[in-house]
Amino acid sequence: NLMSANQRLWAQVIKMTQGMLDHAEKDEWEQVSKLESLRQSAIKQCFDTPVPLAETTTVRTHIKQLMAVDQQIIKLGDNKRGQLAGEIQGQRRSRQVCQTYKQCG
Repeated sequence: NLMSANQRLWAQVIKMTQGMLDHAEKDEWEQVSKLESLRQSAIKQCFDTPVPLAETTTVRTHIKQLMAVDQQIIKLGDNKRGQLAGEIQGQRRSRQVCQTYKQCG
């Protein structure tokens, strides 16, 4: 069973998407960003030519798969953003305490 060029491209996109999730789980957001950029280009290539009717169901499945993994990546990103916001708030409080202490001393 020979894969079409489009099917090979979709396989690459899915592999990149899984790589993005793997990096997100390891808190490697710069790598996620790099892969996302490459993936966007590959996805665009997937649609540069019309999808053959025989492949529409497969393409629909691929898109759903990407969307599900993207949701996992977004959730991890939201968690990280919340964590960073908490750390920033803690640093602000520490700075305020230090300034108050200096004013008293």
